Amino acid sequence: MAHFFFNVRDGKKVMADCVGGDFADAAAARQEACLIAKDFVHRPTDSVAAAWAPWLMEVRDTRGRLVYAATFAQAAGGTAAAVPAPQVAVDNTHGGARIIDLDLVRAQRRTLTVENERRYLQLRNARIMDHNKYVRNGISYEIMRAKAVLDEARRTVRRSALQRNTG
Repeated sequence: MAHFFFNVRDGKKVMADCVGGDFADAAAARQEACLIAKDFVHRPTDSVAAAWAPWLMEVRDTRGRLVYAATFAQAAGGTAAAVPAPQVAVDNTHGGARIIDLDLVRAQRRTLTVENERRYLQLRNARIMDHNKYVRNGISYEIMRAKAVLDEARRTVRRSALQRNTG
């Protein structure tokens, strides 16, 4: 069993696979790369989304040697010919090619999702509290009206009793 890493790059950015996986040989790792690339296929059109079309899927061994590289469209289509090793454009203003840890990206995406859910729940909670306040005020008003009606009824009963006694 050999260990392989599946990196994704577009010439400027590199999303490095820091975990990788164990496969019987390079062919099995290449087959896995094709399956990963198929995750980027837009089902209704059966083609890779335009934003991902120029990206490359790389398979590297533990020594960093390139075993397989193909565009997402080629890898998803399962074409046999692999493209030559991609040349990374080095941007000296930012210290070279940017490597992105996929686990970190996933964690950031999950954090953003949780944060959005927190905001939604906080807004929902505020709306429920406002509704409860409205209902409480309505109940208080009804209680005050009931007390006023009760007081009026008591006055009416007293007047009636006075009229009966005097009459």
